Order: sequence, then C-alpha cells, then structure tokens
Amino acid sequence: MAAEIHPAVARLLDTFRVDHLPGHLQAVSRPFRDLAQHLTGTLTGPEVTRALERLWDSKNWAVLAAASAGVLEEAPAPTPEVGDVVLVPVDPAENNGSGEAPAVVTRVWSASTVNVRVLHDGDAVTWRGSLTYREDLDGIEGVPAVWTRKGRA
Repeated sequence: MAAEIHPAVARLLDTFRVDHLPGHLQAVSRPFRDLAQHLTGTLTGPEVTRALERLWDSKNWAVLAAASAGVLEEAPAPTPEVGDVVLVPVDPAENNGSGEAPAVVTRVWSASTVNVRVLHDGDAVTWRGSLTYREDLDGIEGVPAVWTRKGRA
C-alpha cells in the first residue's frame, strides 16, 4: 500500500476532477476518477504515473465521445446556490405526517452536493450536510442524504 503520494502523482490525480463537468458527463468521468484514486492509494512507482497518464487519456476520450454523441444527455439541473429551496426526505413523525419537506441550501459543495436547513412542518429543527442530488424522491425509504429540485416529478 502506498504510504505517501508523490507530488507529481498528486498533481496528475487532480486532473481527474469531475466537478467542472455537467452532470451527465460527470457520470462518464467519475469511474475514471475513482480508479485513479484507487491506484494511487494502493500502488507506488513510476508505473503508477504511466498508468494515470493512460487513464487520463482514456477518460478524456470517453467524455468527448459522450459529449459528441449525446450519451446520457439530459438538461443538467442548474447548480444550486445558497438560499435556494430544495426538497429533502424527512421522517414523517417530525413533519406532520409528510415524508418530504422544503430545505434552504446553506452551503454548496458542488453542482450535486449541498448542506441544508430543513423547514419541517412542526417543531423539529434539522441541519443536514453533504446531501447528493437525485432526480426525484420516488421510492425513497428512510431518510437518506439526498435532495431534489422543487416541482421535479
């Protein structure tokens, strides 16, 4: 297992960011980023640098192919901003019987990850962090760390 990541490898690893891409291209790029992180966390040597360079090339070609062909194309939801109102799943016992509640975005980590203050229909006060975007709340069980836009089906 790699004890310390070489600075050059760390710089190369940083090129696998996905937060600058639209959501549908993040889905194409994310597996490459995850593999790059796994490789740098478990292997050492100049071969790792070469593997990351080849993986980076492959990632870029895959993202270009997806962008050019419209693979997984959808209109990406606009990046949330502090103050936006979104919907989150909640415990109905804390929300006058309803399983979802509005929440105000208090911090934006990325286009798909936010912190919120939940506006319960009752006395409960809840702050939730690192919620990940989901197209809708259908089929949600429990209170997972997800959010969606108001009015989404």
